[in-house]
Amino acid sequence: MIVGVGLAASIGSGSGSLAVACLREHHDCTSFTVCALGRTCGNAGPHGTWTCGQAAQCEGGCGNDQACACRCAENTRRASAQALFLLDVCALLCKGDGSCIANQCGGPLARCAHE
Repeated sequence: MIVGVGLAASIGSGSGSLAVACLREHHDCTSFTVCALGRTCGNAGPHGTWTCGQAAQCEGGCGNDQACACRCAENTRRASAQALFLLDVCALLCKGDGSCIANQCGGPLARCAHE
């Protein structure tokens, strides 16, 4: 999961956060999440063909390698960006702990598995 400083900054508070910048530019959920993931990773954001499940599995194999997780997110299709972002936020709140993710992120995990 993208659980490094980049995602924390994208969902951070304050007028300088990436989330605020993306909200100012994008007024629908898909465009916002593509923007937030892209700015977090310093790329164009999700624009590939992978489902959320494929991207999450890829991210899970990255460990703490932010660049690897960003490549996974970039390969995700736009339609799955929101589900991946929500799962990544939940994983961030769980500090990447697999047990916490399994117990606390059921909704985002289920949504991701179906997109």
